[in-house]
Amino acid sequence: MRRFIGEAVEVGFAEGSPYPAWIEWRGQRLAVSEVLSDSREVDFHSRWWQRRHRRRLVIRLDDGRVMEIHGRRPGSWTLYQELDDPLA
Repeated sequence: MRRFIGEAVEVGFAEGSPYPAWIEWRGQRLAVSEVLSDSREVDFHSRWWQRRHRRRLVIRLDDGRVMEIHGRRPGSWTLYQELDDPLA
């Protein structure tokens, strides 16, 4: 079951790591235990100055939940949806 969330989150990175160490959502800091997927999307159909870049991460939190987060530019992250655990 997927559950759409669509809320802004703060994402923290460990020093020197390209992957998040935690996300802060609704006042709670949630530790990231694993990155399951990392992909980038670029809109090549637009002119170069109008292109939109998006980074999509699927992460597992310490409590076992699997979330998909999207980053459009540094410091701008959205908790897009909660996903079913692919290992369940």
